[in-house]
Amino acid sequence: MSQKAKEKRETLINSAIQLLQEEGVNALTLDAVAKKANTSKGGLLYHFPNKQALIEGIVQDIYEKFSEEFFILVEKETRNRYTKAFIELCFNDLSKHSDLYVGSMEVPFLENKQVQDIYQNILEHLKKDELDETTINLIRLTIDGVYYNKFSTIAPLTAVEMDEIKQKLYRLAEGE
Repeated sequence: MSQKAKEKRETLINSAIQLLQEEGVNALTLDAVAKKANTSKGGLLYHFPNKQALIEGIVQDIYEKFSEEFFILVEKETRNRYTKAFIELCFNDLSKHSDLYVGSMEVPFLENKQVQDIYQNILEHLKKDELDETTINLIRLTIDGVYYNKFSTIAPLTAVEMDEIKQKLYRLAEGE
């Protein structure tokens, strides 16, 4: 793929993400994305032949950026750095992109092999830390639950409660 094609694809994905964040999942149409990206519908269809392909492209882009940010955060940590980077990344993500993840939850993105590989790679790195497998699984499943709670209208957690959970997970990652 040429550099120009990569840039156009990125523009389309970013436009779709902005549309999701500003107007929600129901506003995500091929026409709306093309308009937001200031391109023709045919130009969009060249990169994404249908809405499903566009959504899969969005989700894959999210996970690729998620992975890149994970490894940047790893370099800022010392002890049990993978687990602490994972905690930081997930809580940062929840505060920045939660609307986006609501949209991606609508798609069977877990069937996407590239997305599975990206996430599995991150989880494999957590095993490199000096924590037992049960603690790592407890941290991971707690974060999964925090994501679920963020998207649920049933007994949502307050910002204070979310911060307390984050701090407790850090203490677990420190081996306390």
